[in-house]
Amino acid sequence: LRVAYGNSISNLDFHTAPGYEMMWVGMNIGCGLVNITPDGKFVGDAAESWQVSPDHLTYTFKLRKGVLFHDGTPVDAAAVKFSIDRLMDPATKSGMRSFYESVKSVEVVNPETVQIQLKHPYAFLLHMLAAYRTGLVLYSPTATQKYSLDDRKKGKPEAVVGCGPFRLVEWVKGDHLVMDRFDKYYKKGQPFVDRVIIRVIKDPVTQMAAFKAGEIDF
Repeated sequence: LRVAYGNSISNLDFHTAPGYEMMWVGMNIGCGLVNITPDGKFVGDAAESWQVSPDHLTYTFKLRKGVLFHDGTPVDAAAVKFSIDRLMDPATKSGMRSFYESVKSVEVVNPETVQIQLKHPYAFLLHMLAAYRTGLVLYSPTATQKYSLDDRKKGKPEAVVGCGPFRLVEWVKGDHLVMDRFDKYYKKGQPFVDRVIIRVIKDPVTQMAAFKAGEIDF
């Protein structure tokens, strides 16, 4: 699948990079706890189910078994806590941090169960975890701690490790990005294509004319 982008992606640290262009990539390389369908229904992603306490202060997520990051490490409760804590840490300087202001703590109950404790009821929580711009992208703790922030910002494939349907293969800023099918993605049979190539359109008129003439291949 070849995709043309009108704007360049700023960087590939999905917790700090600005812009919607980043999320179009982040939500394919990464997975989250939940997703939202076009008709507004919440469905599980790495989480297969969740419960909300009567006082709406505790959200308990049961994780799917067998969900893996692209480096082969498990998507467990500790990994979820790691990713949310990283977003909430002022040192991370995430533009999404303000959306997590209501989160008091993230607790590991057991490897397959994680709880989000709130300071006060927050009706937007599931939207925040699933949403297009603020959606939680789970990062492999192993890869994130092994490689530097600069490695992720520059798009080093070993450093940008999520649990989504595609894994990062190559990124040349301002030019192109390549993602390949993750064969161990938890949804059997998906994704439906083997490779996605995203190319930045620097000069739309000239490049489209060259494409039509068969001079370049997006």
